[in-house]
Amino acid sequence: MKKFNYQEIIKDYILKRRLAKREQDPTKRLEYENDANWDRYVLDSVTPHIRRPIEHDEVLDGDTAFMHAFGDYAPYVRDLASSEYIEKEETPEKKIYANIGKLLMLTRRFYESIKKEYYTNVYNVMADSESLLRAKKSKRGKFAGEVIPLANRKSFLINVTLNGSIQDYLTFVHEFSHMNSIIINDEHDLYSKTCLYEIDALFMEMLAIDGLSDTFGSEANDYSIDIFNDYVYSSRIAAAKMDLLATFSSSEIRNKPNIVNHLEKEGYTLEELKDILYMDIEEFFKYSFAYLVAIELFYKYKENKEEAINLLDTIIKMKDKNAREYLEELNKLGIVIGQHVNEYKGMLVERYEHGKRL
Repeated sequence: MKKFNYQEIIKDYILKRRLAKREQDPTKRLEYENDANWDRYVLDSVTPHIRRPIEHDEVLDGDTAFMHAFGDYAPYVRDLASSEYIEKEETPEKKIYANIGKLLMLTRRFYESIKKEYYTNVYNVMADSESLLRAKKSKRGKFAGEVIPLANRKSFLINVTLNGSIQDYLTFVHEFSHMNSIIINDEHDLYSKTCLYEIDALFMEMLAIDGLSDTFGSEANDYSIDIFNDYVYSSRIAAAKMDLLATFSSSEIRNKPNIVNHLEKEGYTLEELKDILYMDIEEFFKYSFAYLVAIELFYKYKENKEEAINLLDTIIKMKDKNAREYLEELNKLGIVIGQHVNEYKGMLVERYEHGKRL
């Protein structure tokens, strides 16, 4: 894996285009053209695009289509939305100042402790000269990560934002989990698996945070609480959107003042109102559902590590099904979605209270 270099890829793109034009052998010319196209794809994926402002009714139209495809998952997301936030004192974020090399090493060690196959996949991509890592400092505390499979779906472009905290390590664990899953099943990132796609990464995050408890103590548990609260928030936004779609007709939804007035009467804050009107439901819904499944895998892992990882493998390898069939498969695996949410929340609260007493 090498550091992402924008100018290097531009030079390679220009070179491959020139070689393709000069090459007389049709097979070789096609290889150059394919290489140039993938350079272009990588460049486009990291180039900010100017988008026109999105209207609220366009977003809600998209939400309607999404719920038509994934509405079977809605009761579980609504259940999480009914959870109360965990209250805790705000504390300064502890910095760890781990460089890229150390973060990669910690990520390898983590996956080595989980499963040999996962470790091998992670190690091979890190050693792959075609794979690229693009890391940049986060702005205004925002975190983001993205995994983009390249031409052979064995090499990857991994985008991460970092801020020098424990979150950096969790971001690496999260994104390399997605990469591992795509290697195991190259159809894992298809749209029909949208609500299952984040399960592996959120489960790995949980295990990684749990493993940091001895080193970082309350700091690690604070992250677990923040994450829990984030997904309660996400589920509440998703539930609010579902309520709008169920309450108002298509023409009524286009009346923005009426919708805003309704949401304000319901007590939503300005931040919540913006998320409800201008963010796609998918970004809240899929993470909330995946988080619920990850909690169940977490408890199975505590009982039997091998069984839990085998269940995760089965989820990753699922393919050729629609959304409802994927949900049925989860039920067949004995995963009772939402069963341990309150217990998990109680564990986080207990750890937090214990940390305060130390």
